[in-house]
Amino acid sequence: MTKKRQNIALWLVLAGIFSLQPGCSTIPSAKVSQNPAKSSRQAAEKAQKSETANQRRATPIKKPSLVASKAKAKPQSKLTSEVLYYLFSAEIAGQRGEIGLSAALYTKAAEVTRDPAIAQRATRAAYYARDNKRAILSAKLWNELEPKNIEAHQVLAALLVRTGKTDAAVEHFEYVLNNGKQSERQRFLLITSLLSKEKDKQTALAVMKKLIAKRKNNPNALYAYSQLAFLVGDLKSAETTIKQVIDLRPEWTEAHILQSNIFVRQGYKAHAIEVLRQTLEEQPDNTALRMYYARNLVDAKQFAEAANQFSLLTDDEKLQHEARYALGLLTLQMNKPQQAAEYFTRLLQDNKRVVESQYYLAQSYELQNQLDKAITEYKKIRNNQYSFEASLRIALILAKQGDIEEARLRLQNMSPDSLDKELRVYLTEGEILNSAKQYQEAFDLYSEALQQLTDNNRLLYARALTAEKIGKVELAVKDLESIVKREPDNAQALNALGYTLIDKTRQLERGLAFIKKANKLEPDDPAIHDSMGWAYYRLGQYDEALKYLRRAFEKLKDAEVAAHLGEVLWVAGDREAAQEIWNTALQQAPDDDLLLNVMHKFTE
Repeated sequence: MTKKRQNIALWLVLAGIFSLQPGCSTIPSAKVSQNPAKSSRQAAEKAQKSETANQRRATPIKKPSLVASKAKAKPQSKLTSEVLYYLFSAEIAGQRGEIGLSAALYTKAAEVTRDPAIAQRATRAAYYARDNKRAILSAKLWNELEPKNIEAHQVLAALLVRTGKTDAAVEHFEYVLNNGKQSERQRFLLITSLLSKEKDKQTALAVMKKLIAKRKNNPNALYAYSQLAFLVGDLKSAETTIKQVIDLRPEWTEAHILQSNIFVRQGYKAHAIEVLRQTLEEQPDNTALRMYYARNLVDAKQFAEAANQFSLLTDDEKLQHEARYALGLLTLQMNKPQQAAEYFTRLLQDNKRVVESQYYLAQSYELQNQLDKAITEYKKIRNNQYSFEASLRIALILAKQGDIEEARLRLQNMSPDSLDKELRVYLTEGEILNSAKQYQEAFDLYSEALQQLTDNNRLLYARALTAEKIGKVELAVKDLESIVKREPDNAQALNALGYTLIDKTRQLERGLAFIKKANKLEPDDPAIHDSMGWAYYRLGQYDEALKYLRRAFEKLKDAEVAAHLGEVLWVAGDREAAQEIWNTALQQAPDDDLLLNVMHKFTE
């Protein structure tokens, strides 16, 4: 860097510092007003007049070449007071948020000094000011002064695309592609990233199409085009082009992944998975693609096959720990906590995924009903993102072991650091009280919490369910109506409101209307199917009731669903089937009050 360039760079830094200290005496008083805003505006007016005069005097010149010119620019030999005046004023304007003014001043400083650092700063200031015309002028000057600067070409190309000058933009992108230090693929991906940010997506795609026109058999170019088409929503073009890439480079993992993403975006999830499966049959050693395939299987809820795929990756040196972690989570999801514990224990032994594995190991012991071991593992979790959850789990386990007071004391001694965590503590304590059938205490707790977290829908929902259990039906309905009014698409609240009206009042048609709306929002929810069946039963439509209740019981072997289904079967005349369902449910929930009451009502 020349001495002059060093001085310019230094003054750019100092300008930013001094602009934060308006009382600094080093600003030349002869040129900079004591009123920064006035000074800035005066400088801008002067710059604008000078710029206009220069344009009038300008004679036509040839279009600048994209390669280095032999003729060197003639920068000033020193920083004059005029240059400093523009620089300081530009910084002051920028600090005051007057970006347009700052851009005008920097542009004038760049023209006067012909310094590439100032030209770059002028370009960026104009860019942020959304002054495309001035930004392009500054960027062209920057390119002229530093014709081999890749970033200068990138910025100018992006600005030209924005103003619809696609042919000129292509020239500068071509320079980037032919001269960048990165790999060809990285250069294409950089251009894709720039073009994907443009508002005019079709213009951006047209520019990329011109870039690949003479690279029709270049997989990097075609991949970039397909990726951009995918990002801007032209899925047909993306699909066609990525197929060409795969034909040219069938072993390219990223190309297969992009193709799969295109299929998914088109709504062909099953097809995406099938194509991945076929590809892996041809490339069984492609572990990166197998990992991606396994994750897609998880998204599709094909847990067993996903587990098979992750198992194949546990011998891979690079992917084995991620595969074991995924297997641990999957086996928990598949209700195989003993297997999950083995995976998480191995990860802890290998000192991998330690924080997460510690939490899920404790959870796996809890699911195996090894409650003391679960508490021991949960207590090891300290000062990380799972600490709060671990404390809640310990309280719930203590309650399950019958130590309600200790569980509540642990919760009350917690110090939540956010309102959301405070809410979780209240809800957990309420859950413990409800499980212990201490409904009045739970109701009082929710009411107390609502004084601090006013109109919180989760608290209102919990209180409504508890209020119904202690005979406060009107309050339960009021709380649920309040939720539905604020969240008209809350399927859970709609279902609870409808069920309460059906089960506890005579507003049968109104209750059914709420449940139907909930069912429309969540058509696969077995709890809503149970409510639908119970509503039709209360209306005397037994066939419709059985249809929904059987559907609910297939998905949810719950004591309440069993009680409802059994009652409708009994009343409809199929007492043997009713008794069988009740007895089966009784084995799983021998203390369920609703189930016991229904059985007592009809069998004795």
